[in-house]
Amino acid sequence: MGLALSRYLDSRAWSSVVPSSVLSTSVSESPNASSQFFKLPPEIRNTIYRLVLIESHNIDLAETGVPEPGLLETCRRVRAEAKGIFYLENTFNVSFNEYDPTQILRVIARKHQVGKLPKSHFATDFKPKWTNLVRWLWLCHRREVMRGVPSPDHANWLAQPVNTVPSMAPRVVGAMFTVMESMRKRPWEEVQAALTPLYYVLITADKDWAAKGDGIWASIEQQG
Repeated sequence: MGLALSRYLDSRAWSSVVPSSVLSTSVSESPNASSQFFKLPPEIRNTIYRLVLIESHNIDLAETGVPEPGLLETCRRVRAEAKGIFYLENTFNVSFNEYDPTQILRVIARKHQVGKLPKSHFATDFKPKWTNLVRWLWLCHRREVMRGVPSPDHANWLAQPVNTVPSMAPRVVGAMFTVMESMRKRPWEEVQAALTPLYYVLITADKDWAAKGDGIWASIEQQG
């Protein structure tokens, strides 16, 4: 395959195999102009996709979602063949600052496209925001997102001596997810009742966790 690939990647062969129109074709258009490219054996097409799509470093998720490379926008067939390589063979940095689960939801959305969760490195700034945490717990209870993991090292947080952890708050947050997980089959109102005592432990550990506005669970009640 190496010899065949080198021939295809020769500058003269490349211009005849992959027309320039391939690079400008809209994903919504017919891929007829790229028909010569699809005459290549699948293993060679996959090698080309990997050369273009796989990064040597982790890819940061933008606020608007995954920054997709232009190759995935060339035509439907290229996207169908290459999206799994891009999403499953790269690693993505997912930040959920202030415990906001929005980025995690974006990663999960890709699972529906490629069949598996993309490889991801999760990180948080541990800054408290109660409404975000409540939304995350609620979404986990509804099985819309994975079990909450406040940091990639959360299991280690629980095992470390208290004086090595910057605050007791991450431990309390972890306990909240454990309680929620054990009550997945119970109504959300019962989960709220079980979590309320932990909320008061949380704001004792860090007063910045205190709920603002109309009550502890008001934001979720408004979301329905």
